[in-house]
Amino acid sequence: MAGLTKEDFKNPALTNARQVGLIKQVKELLVKAKEDAHNDLTVDLISVSLLAAYHDILEIIGENNDVDISREIFARFCVGK
Repeated sequence: MAGLTKEDFKNPALTNARQVGLIKQVKELLVKAKEDAHNDLTVDLISVSLLAAYHDILEIIGENNDVDISREIFARFCVGK
């Protein structure tokens, strides 16, 4: 996030209750991922919370790219081939 400063974040741009709910969910998911890491859970399990948070962030900013993510997973891991 090059070029951003604290000033850029003083006035949040969340415009509706759905976005506010999603940002709260993101916070909970990140806290869970942190707790899971401290409890020595596997990276696979920790990544579940992180990926869910990532999807929620994409939803907030209007870039829900589930299809693109699925393609990336198939391309990287050859799932189903």
